[in-house]
Amino acid sequence: WPEGEFRTVRAPLHGPGGTGGVEVRLAERRIRLGKGPEVRQIRRLLDSGRQVPLVTTDMQTPMERVAGALFSRWSQENFFKYMRDEFGLDALPVHGLAEQDPDARVVNPARRELDRRINRMRNRLGTLRNRVADLLRGTPSDTAAASAGKLNDEIGTLDAEREALKVRRKGLPTHVTVAELDEKDRLDALPSGERLLLDIVRMIAYRAETRMMPAVAEAQGAKQRARRPLAELFKSDADIIPEPENGILRVRILGTASNAGDAAIAGLLDELNRTRTVFPGTALRMVYELPSNGAGPGETGS
Repeated sequence: WPEGEFRTVRAPLHGPGGTGGVEVRLAERRIRLGKGPEVRQIRRLLDSGRQVPLVTTDMQTPMERVAGALFSRWSQENFFKYMRDEFGLDALPVHGLAEQDPDARVVNPARRELDRRINRMRNRLGTLRNRVADLLRGTPSDTAAASAGKLNDEIGTLDAEREALKVRRKGLPTHVTVAELDEKDRLDALPSGERLLLDIVRMIAYRAETRMMPAVAEAQGAKQRARRPLAELFKSDADIIPEPENGILRVRILGTASNAGDAAIAGLLDELNRTRTVFPGTALRMVYELPSNGAGPGETGS
């Protein structure tokens, strides 16, 4: 498209650290997909001159928001990858099995088996028809024509069998209850309660970690990898020193693996101290500090 159609807008980006934005050049048109429906095509003009298109049936949302949603998809993919790698999301908490609820609805195994057979026949028919087309391409020889005839006979038989299976499938429900299954089709289920609980705890931990990221990222400057020093912080040892005479509970972090790591988390400790959080069940205010900081970030000792 002509560059004059593009205009500079700010597309919102949604990520674990909150909502930001990026300046992009966008243009849009209404197009029709062949004989199909009219859709909306939005293009982004890159500095290299390349135009990256996206297509949507959403005709109402401003194009910068539609583009921002597409640009933000990586944050969702990165979330699941990070949660699987670092938090064991969806990992099995136990290795035992539980009996299925008799009233639970499951996919009908008889219909599923017919689906498999019909799909295999469809793939076989496609292969045979391609072979016939190859044999009859151009001016076929008598031998090729005879071979094509045999293949067409096989295609006819196989197609009739497939249609018969499709008729049988129509008479079967897609889902049945566990109680309706034959004994051989009943499978034990993985217990889901414990896994659901642990996944909720994991996601709460992820959100807490994410909330700590901005202070660490700010200290890191241009090369921001905030989760790494946070992971080191969570594994660090600490001294917990009650000082009831001062009304504080001192949490002295024994340091991360490097000075750079200590510098990265210093701002976070300062932010935590400004919350003036009281340890539950006591009247002691929590104060976080690094050994080199003496009284700790933001703490005067009073």
